[in-house]
Amino acid sequence: MISFNSIRHLRVGLLLGALVFLFYQFAYPHHLYFKEQNLLFLWDISAVLDYMSESGWLAHLLGDFFTQFFYLQGGGALVLTFWLMVEWWLVSRMLRDVTQHASASWWAVLPVMVDAGLHTSLLHGLEWTMAVLLGSVFYFLLSFRLRRWGLLMVSVLLIMAGWWLCGAVVLVAPLMWVMHGLMPQKRDWWRWLLPSLVVAVLLPLAGRYHYLQTIRQAYVCPSLIADGWWVIVALVSALAGVWFSRFQWLQRRRIMVGCIVLLGVTAGVVAGWCRADFEGERIHELDNLTYFGRYEEVLEIVQRQGLKSRHAIYFANLAMSELGILGDSLMTVPQPATYGLMLPVAPGEGWVSILFSNEVHYRVGDMNMTQHAAMLGNTFSPRCHNSRMMRRLAEVNLAIGDTAAAGKYLGLLEKTLFHCRWAQTRLSLPSTSYWLREMHHRRALLPVSDTIRRSNDFTGSLGFLISQNPRNVVAVDYLLCYHLLNKDLASFHRTYVATAQSLTRKMPQVYAEALLLYLYLERATPQQAAAYQIPAEVVSRFPEYLRMGEDASNNAAALTRRFGKSYWMYYHFARLMK
Repeated sequence: MISFNSIRHLRVGLLLGALVFLFYQFAYPHHLYFKEQNLLFLWDISAVLDYMSESGWLAHLLGDFFTQFFYLQGGGALVLTFWLMVEWWLVSRMLRDVTQHASASWWAVLPVMVDAGLHTSLLHGLEWTMAVLLGSVFYFLLSFRLRRWGLLMVSVLLIMAGWWLCGAVVLVAPLMWVMHGLMPQKRDWWRWLLPSLVVAVLLPLAGRYHYLQTIRQAYVCPSLIADGWWVIVALVSALAGVWFSRFQWLQRRRIMVGCIVLLGVTAGVVAGWCRADFEGERIHELDNLTYFGRYEEVLEIVQRQGLKSRHAIYFANLAMSELGILGDSLMTVPQPATYGLMLPVAPGEGWVSILFSNEVHYRVGDMNMTQHAAMLGNTFSPRCHNSRMMRRLAEVNLAIGDTAAAGKYLGLLEKTLFHCRWAQTRLSLPSTSYWLREMHHRRALLPVSDTIRRSNDFTGSLGFLISQNPRNVVAVDYLLCYHLLNKDLASFHRTYVATAQSLTRKMPQVYAEALLLYLYLERATPQQAAAYQIPAEVVSRFPEYLRMGEDASNNAAALTRRFGKSYWMYYHFARLMK
């Protein structure tokens, strides 16, 4: 008998672990960090008991417990790799116990690679991997030394307990029991194990009434999506592969091993790369960099990689605003009109976009809209709780002086493993000079009164903030840029004139170009234009632009090279989406 722990078989697991770790550590780390933000694991007995309100509660509990370690730098890739290697070890042990064939460790690569690929989805979490692990463990809990009726009774009881602990994925255990019972030396044991397989299939249908689940939820729980069942399909395929490997014509190990490895890697690549959202990974990277205040890196990534999605431009605009260069650099990135300036909270928006939307409102000082967006973001998160949104809600209530509400959110965060220090720091705010200054800055932007407005009335909200505090530079810049990106030069001119006196700063490049264009279109006199003190450099370039623009069809390339980053080009050639 070939030893399972031989170096030859362990190398399979080590190679598998290395591939998974390298991919998630260097190519896909920010998705894992985002998954951590979309849960709130509390070290509290009542919170733990809440997990028992659904089938598969133990798999869900373990999945959330280990997902919180995704918060650490490198923790996501390390934790995920570890549990996928444990999954490979258990599956290979199980396949070898069923088939008594040495190729089991190679075939076990197939379901694990599929599971690793599925983890690229934001909705496929560790809870499904834990469910597969627990289902494999239940296979080993049945002793085949029992007599026939003993096998029947114990197997059914184990399936009932397994469904309660790991959900419908417990189907793995009876499936393997039946296959084990089909072995020639086991005689007719499969007849006594088949009822456990029937129970595993039908139990979710019967138990869903107790947990108030739909049929789909009953078979998907503890996961949120049904894609995890592809892991079970891959496991059955691996079992079939081991059985076929027993035939004499497949005993040539080199050919067989090569085919198995190629099949497993191909399955993982197809499952992962076809589902992997690498553009979304860049967006999550920008989101994380913005949250930690690394605005220069945000701009560098957007410009270097040529990102053009509205979410990428949203974070680029946010970074330029925080750096104080939004009015100068607005046209340095491809603007999708106002869709990249502020994100609406609307039924047509995805839940990820709603999570992002509160960032601008918080920075312009609109705490009501920040709280509205953060609460909806928390509600629309996959599990309806989100540590990132909890932190934002605590910041909002600290800024507006509602210490009772802030204490509620901080009290929840205090019960977490990695957010507790952040919460304790805010609870002792007076002793923390940096955050005390931060709160003073946010409070200085607060309006002294309030009004009723629509949640997505951005111009109305920004105009209200400016009327309350004309020195709110961030709100002024966002309103001016909103008008510019809508090509509404008249509204831009009115807003600029109304706020210019309260803001003592050099006229930003884009604003100068827009003002000059507005005055040109309004046929203003030189004396009227001189009153705006537009920089001479901008004035000197404008006649050249007009001259080249008259024959734009013949010298489009030269016009783009010379004025591609100017507002004039945007105004005349960009098309606004309706």
